[in-house]
Amino acid sequence: MASISEEDLSKAFLSSLTHGAGSEADQQEQEYLVRELMPCLIPALKSLLRAQDDAVRRKCNGELVLPIKPLDFLAKYLYRHNPRFATPSEETLVLKRLAEKLTQ
Repeated sequence: MASISEEDLSKAFLSSLTHGAGSEADQQEQEYLVRELMPCLIPALKSLLRAQDDAVRRKCNGELVLPIKPLDFLAKYLYRHNPRFATPSEETLVLKRLAEKLTQ
């Protein structure tokens, strides 16, 4: 089975969000979300999935692990990585450039 890179998956996800909008207003709303929210949210979701995988692995090894609360995890991540107040990661910058290309 061929492996798909995270960058290709992110690109496909962002692209799927910009297609299929019904009205012009819907299209503008989707473009705003893709341009402003998704470059921050995709790394947050990836971090959440990594944390969950780590918790499952540790639990399988017999460790006591507190359950992850997804909404709390995402809220903390987004608060700590707010692009207005923190230096964006390289991944966020790449996703932001990709989102801008997709919404032009």
